Amino acid sequence: VDIPEGLGCSTNLGCADVYPIMSGKKNCAAYLLRRFLNHGKKETDEYYNENGEKDGGNDVGGASNDVVDGERPSMVSLETHATCMCDDDNDVEMALACRKAYLPSVGSESVRNLVESQKVSKTKSSTTIKGGRSQGTLVVTEDVTKGIVGSLASEAALEAIMSEL
Repeated sequence: VDIPEGLGCSTNLGCADVYPIMSGKKNCAAYLLRRFLNHGKKETDEYYNENGEKDGGNDVGGASNDVVDGERPSMVSLETHATCMCDDDNDVEMALACRKAYLPSVGSESVRNLVESQKVSKTKSSTTIKGGRSQGTLVVTEDVTKGIVGSLASEAALEAIMSEL
């Protein structure tokens, strides 16, 4: 099925979701990052994207463009500042955009394959590349052999995230 321009599609628990391309978890996470880590700048103020170009505040970039001591503050992006918790196909775009994603469990075969492919590529080099950008690290906290399943796996993911703060 061809999806019209401006719409995206993903699957979640075996069902197809069709939505405006500007919606979605990745864009929501990028908005929250800009909203809370942009050093007081307004949504309408100018921002720099990951390439150092002004982007008008509509992309993931979001560092203040105020020059301090001759330098612009470091870039604020999902890739450098965000960690998420997820488990299914509809989380993949956000998970790969974030610095690190914790999965208390793996909710689908495609996510399992993605986790396995990342393990393989991580053994070949220190950074996994996707579309020319580094890809976030996926960490599965479920460990059936140790009894870390269900809410215990969620707790393990939250503890890991908190330990990084």
